[in-house]
Amino acid sequence: MLVDNIALTIRAGSGGNGAATFLQDGMTEKGGPDGGTGGKGGDIYFQGSTDITDLRQFRFQKEIRAHDGVNGRRKNLTGRNGKDITISLPLGTRITNLTTGEIFEIINKDVTYRFAHGGKGGRGNESFKTATNRSPATAEMGEEGEEKKLFLELHLIAEIGLIGLPNAGKSSLLTVLTNATPLIGSYPFTTLEPNIGM
Repeated sequence: MLVDNIALTIRAGSGGNGAATFLQDGMTEKGGPDGGTGGKGGDIYFQGSTDITDLRQFRFQKEIRAHDGVNGRRKNLTGRNGKDITISLPLGTRITNLTTGEIFEIINKDVTYRFAHGGKGGRGNESFKTATNRSPATAEMGEEGEEKKLFLELHLIAEIGLIGLPNAGKSSLLTVLTNATPLIGSYPFTTLEPNIGM
């Protein structure tokens, strides 16, 4: 059995700030409030995939962050939403939330699961206009995106293992028989870690 695991922090994007602006044009020096709402922060999704067989993609990337929403603008323009991030994981990956202890397992191919919600965008001052307050100068800050500390673990049970002397052609055989793409060279110990083929 091959066990692959990694600690990973994911951060959804924060919402954009609302704008506190007032209408200005050639005919109006200071009009009513026209500040737009900030865009929503990007979400983070996990998706099961049969094209990936291990967690090596996270070996040098311990944190993944989605994009923040863009701030609101004058003329009541809403900021652009932050871009979502979708991360492909091999089937059978077990995800543990290190804060709550909750455990989730990726078992279905091409099914997407949202794991971190992006923050809401803050409202611009146009949203605060009332009958008694026609010129509010108040705008909201965008909400912070969710942050989660996760532990990803993948248990792989190999049905067949290739064992042999250095330069015996094990990697070449694995490449021919499976979808694995190990490094192949004419020198000993080209393969320094297990390679999985399906």
